[in-house]
Amino acid sequence: MEARIRVGRRTHQVSFSASQPLSGAAAEALLLLALPAAMRSREALILEDAVSPRLLAAIPAVQDIYHSWDRDLQPVEVRAPQRDSAGRHAPRPAGQVALAFTGGVDSFYSALRTADAALLYVHGLDIPLANQRLRGRVRERLAWAASELGRPLLEMETNLRDFSDRYLDWHLAFGGALAACALLRLGDFAEFGIPAGQSYAFLQPDGAHPVLNPLFSTEDLAIRTLGCEARRVDKVQAIASHPVVHGALRVCWENRGDAYNCGVCEKCLRTMAAMDIFGGLERCSTFAVPLDYGRLARAVAPHASLDMFVRDNLEAARLHGARPELIESLEQALDPGRIRVFRTLRAVVPRRLRNLHYRIVHRSSARR
Repeated sequence: MEARIRVGRRTHQVSFSASQPLSGAAAEALLLLALPAAMRSREALILEDAVSPRLLAAIPAVQDIYHSWDRDLQPVEVRAPQRDSAGRHAPRPAGQVALAFTGGVDSFYSALRTADAALLYVHGLDIPLANQRLRGRVRERLAWAASELGRPLLEMETNLRDFSDRYLDWHLAFGGALAACALLRLGDFAEFGIPAGQSYAFLQPDGAHPVLNPLFSTEDLAIRTLGCEARRVDKVQAIASHPVVHGALRVCWENRGDAYNCGVCEKCLRTMAAMDIFGGLERCSTFAVPLDYGRLARAVAPHASLDMFVRDNLEAARLHGARPELIESLEQALDPGRIRVFRTLRAVVPRRLRNLHYRIVHRSSARR
């Protein structure tokens, strides 16, 4: 499926593809994708095709949430015909559940707790479509993991980030993007789960927020947030001994040197630290290099909301008697002075430049 989204004088081409026919929920998917762009540009959002009445009714609440997270996103008028309820699909069979799966901690935790759920991986959301080499390795390992878990792996690909990154930071946008993909891909399913990185004890603005995701539901597909009952460190403890996790765990978003997990970025380092606390790191074969305590001590998360993961790691390390050097590194990583300098520098960088990394990687991958 290809679509044009016009924002002011700019026209964006957005495409989706899969090996099986896509469902008829194109209007709903495009509504979710275009909404942040309309709010950012303060333009009315106008769709030509009919939209789910349930989703359309939830859009004011979605806009309120986005606006509370980013004051530059202003609520706008949304105009679209409502789909006739008589034209709805037949009710889906009970138990037809799928969940977003990337091979990460949250994905594995939710997959292991959701019996028989199909796994959906969307190419182009975390790895540029042009990087065929890395995409091939990721697909091979995720397919192996799904097979070992006895689950079907559903796939699709999209270039939507070329559009969405211009208007909303990805850590806020990914829930709506995944819901849009699910609406297009999961025509035979009744429910789609988005694994969350946060727990109910500490909820921050996030694309997998449990208040936001259900608002993306239609009469045909219920969208849910999964895993908020556990902290990230608790999830690592739950999966650290699983052999499939040892062979497929994937947490890196930088993928330096086209590595499956580079082992040196902030996210790799804090995940490796958590796996080390619970004895799973030595058996995990997916990190490119061993855990470097010096790098861990210098790692600062890009968002303040991510500091909780480091604090939770430190608490667990002390509780479970981790290596003294690991505990010391985590303590240094939480140094207020270092964090203040890093965040101050980041705050003065415009949002579009903060998203420049993805576009640079995309272009360099295309030249390979």
